[in-house]
Amino acid sequence: MPGYAGLTRRSIWQAAAAFLLGSASRLLAVPPLEEVAGSIPVGASTWQYRQYVVHATVMLSAIPILAKQNVGGAAVAIEQAKSKDVLVTGLQLAAGTWPERVKDFNRYGATQEVVREEKGAIAESAYVSFMATPGEKGLGEARKAFTNKQATQMFSVARGKASSAGCTFGLQHPMLDEKRTWANSIGLLDRLAAQTPLPPETRVPDYGPGCLPTFLFAVRRAIVAGGNSTTRYIHNNKVYRLRVQAKPDENSDLRVMTGTSISAGERGQSEFRIWLAAG
Repeated sequence: MPGYAGLTRRSIWQAAAAFLLGSASRLLAVPPLEEVAGSIPVGASTWQYRQYVVHATVMLSAIPILAKQNVGGAAVAIEQAKSKDVLVTGLQLAAGTWPERVKDFNRYGATQEVVREEKGAIAESAYVSFMATPGEKGLGEARKAFTNKQATQMFSVARGKASSAGCTFGLQHPMLDEKRTWANSIGLLDRLAAQTPLPPETRVPDYGPGCLPTFLFAVRRAIVAGGNSTTRYIHNNKVYRLRVQAKPDENSDLRVMTGTSISAGERGQSEFRIWLAAG
């Protein structure tokens, strides 16, 4: 499988400064995040990276009718840097298909989050993410997507920032001519973030005092804590509750974590599962 070189240690901090500070509606009254990271002594920064393989199964009435291995991939990078009472966490995720494995069907997305904590409390959080947006409605249009190759593709681009003053976000749907896959998609984040201006921060219902984290940060916090928990996070000016239940998997030595994401005032919920090795 092709390697993924899009996630690098310094790219998290450089991009963090760009989308938290450089293109914000106002400069934050804190040192740039790249300066925070650069002032940290050796040994005070941690780096984690994982790459994953995506397998697909097509279900019909809960019966698997088609399965294919290695149709896509994903990569996650997490870096934490600490300086005095400030802890900065950067998270990057990219995922998508391998076009050569699925008849040139190319769908991918990436997201980057940065959360700054002071004395254990979240002081600031921000994210930028994008994904190639499917425009198909129904099975017939989905089939056409495999045969009709368009020069341009629609993307959904979301960018947001939160602090104790409130939160703000921008959402756009540009048409782009990008010859990329998920494996080199991180480079789009800076450019798309600069094209998504943010209005002033405002308070939203259920926000409460302090500052709320981003989604990946909330998931990682739940994984590290283990057991059952409920965490609030902010995305596109909506407050969500992430409810997590963790228990041993009946069919393996792994631990399965079930997460349910619910937004106040909205019907339905999103659920996902993550299988984790002990420790």
